[in-house]
Amino acid sequence: MSNANERPPQMQINKNEPGLADECVFLGMDGEPTSGQNWSTIRDFSQESMGTLVWTGNYTEPFNFKTQSYKYQPVLTFWSGVLEDGFGRGSYYVLNQSYAEITHFYANRFSNDTGDIHEFTFTSDDTGLIPIYHTIPWNLTETGGIENGWVFENTFQEINIKTGELIFEWNASTHVGINESYNSLPEDVGRAEDSPRDYFRINFIEKDTGGDYLVSARAMDCNQFQETLFGNGATDNIAYSVLDSLILT
Repeated sequence: MSNANERPPQMQINKNEPGLADECVFLGMDGEPTSGQNWSTIRDFSQESMGTLVWTGNYTEPFNFKTQSYKYQPVLTFWSGVLEDGFGRGSYYVLNQSYAEITHFYANRFSNDTGDIHEFTFTSDDTGLIPIYHTIPWNLTETGGIENGWVFENTFQEINIKTGELIFEWNASTHVGINESYNSLPEDVGRAEDSPRDYFRINFIEKDTGGDYLVSARAMDCNQFQETLFGNGATDNIAYSVLDSLILT
């Protein structure tokens, strides 16, 4: 199928040399929505094809564009929405092998445009893990800020992909103090809702077969490491720390 209105990003290939893997390359394009060339794109980079377009779709500013397994079948997944200053506001798409949408879902319990770009991954239970950045009022005096300040709350959710039902939710501010961040607090940050302090910064989420969650928090001071392991236990408390990890049981 072809469409004269499709405008995939143009490719410039400078060299054609042996040793390239016969694989497809997935491109998630950033750029101005008005450019018409920031759509998700798959190109074939085998020796014979050298960048031939395989597929493109009108999903602007896609992030986390990749293949995953859903109900034992390969699918395409990605975030699409509006890119803000280091985070995104959008929703999540799942396409089948014919590039038809299986589902399109949003962050649960929040408005439809609050899903973030940094992660969209499936678990072995065919559920989805997504991050959400949203502002909340917070007392910043312990880190040199004002009492009636604002922070970016970092939330992640596990969601039933088919129904959108919320399965599990975790919020950084409930368990991790803002004084544990290595991010400094500039004088003009945290004073208004539109300039909150970004003290945690979720970059990565994973759930293992034991039901524990691995969360990468870029702004946390954990002995120079940035990964935190949380267990999905009944008490929902941080029990102990080992080097770069905190265990929630």
